[in-house]
Amino acid sequence: MIKDKLIVVAPSYNESENILEFVEEWGNELKTRQIDFSFIIIDDLSTDKTLELLNSAKNNFPQLILESGVKRGHGLSCLYGYKKALELEAEWILQIDSDLQCDPKYFLTFWRERANHKVIMGNRTIRKDGLIRSAISLIVQFQILILTRTYIRDANVPYRLMHRSILTKALEKLPENFYLTNIALSITIKKISTIKWINIIFRKRKGQVGSINLKFFAAHALALLKDLSKI
Repeated sequence: MIKDKLIVVAPSYNESENILEFVEEWGNELKTRQIDFSFIIIDDLSTDKTLELLNSAKNNFPQLILESGVKRGHGLSCLYGYKKALELEAEWILQIDSDLQCDPKYFLTFWRERANHKVIMGNRTIRKDGLIRSAISLIVQFQILILTRTYIRDANVPYRLMHRSILTKALEKLPENFYLTNIALSITIKKISTIKWINIIFRKRKGQVGSINLKFFAAHALALLKDLSKI
């Protein structure tokens, strides 16, 4: 472990409209804070120019670690990134998404809280990505409470800072083949540690529209219920 080393884990898929702005925005924020950091961006076989843009960005951004060539999906991409970050001796792991919804203005508050908490997560009090996604989050929250008797404010939030000690323990207990990895991780962490919640505003989604909608959710609702019953 390298003290205070931060590795940012960010999955990406068809984010050509956003990816360079994302790298620059977050890179500038972390450089300003004078933090020892790296990015692990896991490209999920993008069909646009995302991978090409990321490869070009590496020339001017030595902190960028690019992983590609395997189709994993969002959850398993995050899981891969977590394990890679631990291998690279990160003390702290920050998971965010690459679609510009995660505003870096909250990062300093998260980073300061590490003195008192080993897990800090965002609580999306305002979501500018549509009512459908807000509704889905509430349904997931209810399912988790009923099936696991665990209250999680925002189980699938992609704005989470975790100390390696807690992440390592949680990954050891994480159910295999859980479709929504970050939900399972949140529940597992809650059972072994406390979570400090920071209220955040989730910015409007840019670029390509994500695949999660009510039709998608309905198709996977039974699978989600089955997965939650394993935890």
